[in-house]
Amino acid sequence: MKNLPIKKTFWQSVVVGVLHCGSGCTLGDIIAETTLIFFPVVLFGKEIFGAWAVDYALALAIGIIFQYFSIKPMKDPSVKEGLKEEM
Repeated sequence: MKNLPIKKTFWQSVVVGVLHCGSGCTLGDIIAETTLIFFPVVLFGKEIFGAWAVDYALALAIGIIFQYFSIKPMKDPSVKEGLKEEM
């Protein structure tokens, strides 16, 4: 007997997507804050603005990567198509 994928309801698909993106963002924030301890970034004369910018950029990048790898097995798009769908 072949293992068929279980069809998820709409709310289950939403939860999986949110958790993938949320975990990527959290991981990005943890990496950014740990890195900023050793390499502080100053933006507009304040370290907090630099930290916010680095947090946002890394959280966004890792969140997109996590979402891409959750879409890839379902639809098997090329990298360009997968990122286009993600955006």
